[in-house]
Amino acid sequence: EASLRAHNPPENQEEAVLFLQNTIIEASSKVAPAVVNITTVRIGADFFFNPVPQRGLGSGVIFDQKNGYILTNEHVIHQAKEIKVLLPDGRESEGKLIGSDPIMDLAVVKIKGGLWALREASIERLTITKTATMRIRTPANK
Repeated sequence: EASLRAHNPPENQEEAVLFLQNTIIEASSKVAPAVVNITTVRIGADFFFNPVPQRGLGSGVIFDQKNGYILTNEHVIHQAKEIKVLLPDGRESEGKLIGSDPIMDLAVVKIKGGLWALREASIERLTITKTATMRIRTPANK
């Protein structure tokens, strides 16, 4: 169907907007199940330089379900002593930092256990407006 649409470009602005919205919805429904929440704990310091735990929150995307690899931003896991990953199905798993690049702001985290296969998300997991603004809901903000 996508190849048919590519050969029949929208004829006016309204059709172009609808085409864009439908394309975003279609693409998002395929990737939304791979979005995860990542929580971290790092050791910071209070006003008197005493060690205190600092919690962080970010997101990531599963890019290798068979081996449990997740791509996230380096700033999400920077100096983390503890990494936890909340999967879309509600399971939580400890994460291990495999590698990071602060210049590119990318990091790879690995989790144990089998991951579900990527499947189409339910439309409830997406918030779409008529202006094609979209938010993919992560497991923590259902």
